Amino acid sequence: MTTRAFNQYMEMYYTEHPDFPDNIGELIQDVYKGPEDTARILVNTIDSSRENIFVSHHSLEANCLCKQHSHDYFELMYVSKGSCTQKIGAVPCNLSAGDFCLLNPYITHEIDIDSAETLLFNIMIRQNLLRESFFSMIAGNDLISNFFATSLFTESQQKSYLYVPGGKNTAAASHIQALIIEFYEKKMGYQKAAENYLALLFMELARSLQNQIDRENYTMMGGNLLSEILAYINQHKLEVTLTSVAEQFHYHPKYLSSLIKRYTHKSFSEILLEAKLQDVCCYLKNTSLSIDEISQLMGYYDRSYFNRLFKKTFQMSPGQYRKIYQK
Repeated sequence: MTTRAFNQYMEMYYTEHPDFPDNIGELIQDVYKGPEDTARILVNTIDSSRENIFVSHHSLEANCLCKQHSHDYFELMYVSKGSCTQKIGAVPCNLSAGDFCLLNPYITHEIDIDSAETLLFNIMIRQNLLRESFFSMIAGNDLISNFFATSLFTESQQKSYLYVPGGKNTAAASHIQALIIEFYEKKMGYQKAAENYLALLFMELARSLQNQIDRENYTMMGGNLLSEILAYINQHKLEVTLTSVAEQFHYHPKYLSSLIKRYTHKSFSEILLEAKLQDVCCYLKNTSLSIDEISQLMGYYDRSYFNRLFKKTFQMSPGQYRKIYQK
């Protein structure tokens, strides 16, 4: 499908479904009833179904309703037609047709489309999707990987957004348009299809960015080995040690430990624990294995110790987590 055909499809869709999605306007109005200058939008307020990806269309009406705000999810903006003006913090970042902009959680921004003809889509991505799937989806030695590594695993806000001009990248446009259509049509398996399109999109955007990497900002995000080191820890979480990682990347263990701490503000042990507990969460949500079996799979043979680690991280026991999130 060409971008022109996609735009025609979306315009026809909104003509036939003028109230879709019918909760966004009400949500924004409710959010801005608070006394704060900057509204905080929470993903569970927008989408109570706990789906990992949610898509909304930024209408002209939203210009009046949606001013300065932040949210607890990653937001990917895509303009398929027209243009918009945007301010991220104090930095202007305007988008034209074909452009992408990826925002960190909790960053303050405001956006206005330039006319009712503009088609601007907001793709909201839960942090959990990238915490659980980050390494298999987008791990690699590129700017996209480091952007998410910095956002998910460090306390740094040095790079709060990524701007990717659309140019002639028809593959990226094709992936995001397919993702949006999956969400609107909601055919069988649409969420999994949307996640797969998102992974393909990130890979394509990473390729586009290779020709325009800002080396200074790239270095500020932890250097080009950060995502490789984190990916290696995740992939070998059951047997990895600080020494084995240091040998793999040709560092002294003490130097690697300080490097990880400097760029993630977490110790090697904390990073390893997070990787294991994300697998624990996947087992709790998607299998019928007992909690004892799951803890032993992850190398924890003392149930009380495992429970303390889990509760310290998630503020609930493994059993409570399974009750809430198991499908």
